[in-house]
Amino acid sequence: MYLSSLAIDSFRNLDTQRLDFYARKNYLFGENAQGKTNLLEAIYLLCLCKSFRTSSDAELIPLGKDCFSLTGRFADHNGIEHEIVLRYQASSGKQVFLDGKPVYQLSSLVGQFPVVVLSAADYDITHGSPQQRRRFFNILASQCSARFLNDLKEYEKIIKQRNRIFWLIQNGRIKGGEELEVWNEQLIIKGCALMEFRSKLISEMAAVLAHHYQSISGDATEPFTITYEPNVEVTPGSDPRACFSDRLKKMKGLEIARGVSLVGPHRDEFRLCVGARTLRQFGSRGEHKSALISIKAAELFLLKSYLHTTPLLLLDDLYAELDQERGEKVIELFSDGGQCIISGTSADFSSLQHRLHRQKDEYLFFVRGGRIERGENGS
Repeated sequence: MYLSSLAIDSFRNLDTQRLDFYARKNYLFGENAQGKTNLLEAIYLLCLCKSFRTSSDAELIPLGKDCFSLTGRFADHNGIEHEIVLRYQASSGKQVFLDGKPVYQLSSLVGQFPVVVLSAADYDITHGSPQQRRRFFNILASQCSARFLNDLKEYEKIIKQRNRIFWLIQNGRIKGGEELEVWNEQLIIKGCALMEFRSKLISEMAAVLAHHYQSISGDATEPFTITYEPNVEVTPGSDPRACFSDRLKKMKGLEIARGVSLVGPHRDEFRLCVGARTLRQFGSRGEHKSALISIKAAELFLLKSYLHTTPLLLLDDLYAELDQERGEKVIELFSDGGQCIISGTSADFSSLQHRLHRQKDEYLFFVRGGRIERGENGS
């Protein structure tokens, strides 16, 4: 799967324009705050119908405008093209069309146009809270499995209903016995389904993570590992639903007192370690960097394995944290025959110009004040 063209109308600071992309490597160069990340965000938005930078679509509209529009043409592995049109208007919200037909359930597009992004925001995966890691793994799992995404949406609705019941109990509106038990049954069913797929996915990721970490870090003497730590502990040989039910019973009083659901996969953790050290607390800057790149490489591997197509790869400001040699190593690790769109500064272009001049199988773009222009290799 690759993006063959993109038409932009009133998206952040980007001019109204149409761009054609190469099926393999595409480089974007320009000074900071010119629109490179905005372009990658627009592409990501078309793939997943959500931004990797904000949860508010209204923020994507430029000052003085009341809407934006994006049109992308993607070619699948059979050469068949599909067109996605995404429009957002402040007054009416988001509309999406696939091959000319309206898409009423945006979640149905997730996984059809798989994408992996590596940006500054992703450093929260290794540095941030468990919530940040859950968000990352939810997006990955949702692209891998439509069933997981549907279970996740249902689970989140159940959590909202349980929290509402806790509020009603606290305010003396209901006693909460029977109604809470009904929602608990649904919570257990959907929660166990999420836990099962997460456990499977993390086991598959762990199998390739150490290899990627060694390739990136080069001189690493300690292995990089990931461990799934579910909020509901399931002992070997026991029934997950029974374990879930027991924990709900133990935590019922505390949940009511706090007015919030404390049991379930929305409280899971994914522990990252280098050797015996927890990465978040004791990892060096270099270890965080190598770990994040390894996780993203594993994400690409898993999406390709589940979906039988190579995802689109977006590498934002790649050379900000990596020297030229390691940056090229990362690109080679990730590319694997798929499309890659890489952004860098004007200084990065100066450093890479000699190598780019020799390459004929990649496109160069230059970004200035929201205008993106195709350049010649070596220009």
